[in-house]
Amino acid sequence: LAKYQGMLKVILMEVRGMPIKTSDLSCTLSLNSYKLLSKRDSKTSRRGGPGSAVWRQYFEFPVVTKDDHEPVFKIKIMDHDPMGVPFFIGTASFKIDDLEDGFRRDLSLPIEIPRTAGVPVPKKKNVDLIDKVGESLHLIPKLPENGIVRVRVVFKRFVKENFV
Repeated sequence: LAKYQGMLKVILMEVRGMPIKTSDLSCTLSLNSYKLLSKRDSKTSRRGGPGSAVWRQYFEFPVVTKDDHEPVFKIKIMDHDPMGVPFFIGTASFKIDDLEDGFRRDLSLPIEIPRTAGVPVPKKKNVDLIDKVGESLHLIPKLPENGIVRVRVVFKRFVKENFV
């Protein structure tokens, strides 16, 4: 059974410090089954530089819990090739339960970039020794700093009114 808890107001501010060259970032913002798309960076009034994007775009989401699962707000960061085809870069998220009712919070969320997102493999000096299996060594490159996505959020709980 779904339980409505309140409304989440979100301003998607910017992405900064991406370790890969980006051309035209956009985001999918989601909370439970609600998903909204941001503008592409090229369609905003202020473009970000290399590895960044600026939006200052406003969104609202109903906060619904199902089966006692705490709601998690997710941001999926996408880039677009010159033909406009989107491809996945990384994700950021936060738990709604970490927000105080009615208070504005400015959050800087670390971006998780999987190895499959096209992050360039660093030079050999940035390699960690992970495991030794038999005689072969398995080397996994360290990922550089993945950047942050900045959001401004306000969570407003619904108030149950008592009727007499």
